[in-house]
Amino acid sequence: GVTKSTIDGSIIWPLWFTLGGFTLFFASVVLMRMRAELARTKAEARLRRKAAQ
Repeated sequence: GVTKSTIDGSIIWPLWFTLGGFTLFFASVVLMRMRAELARTKAEARLRRKAAQ
């Protein structure tokens, strides 16, 4: 069956907030890296087009 958590209530709430904060931080880092990669790819394509002219 379901057993009660052995972690005290005064610790579990900060744990959840920390977990949520880290998740948001990780997601923002992933999105920033994706944005930078897309910008780099776009700049490289622009340079290739310019060099081909």
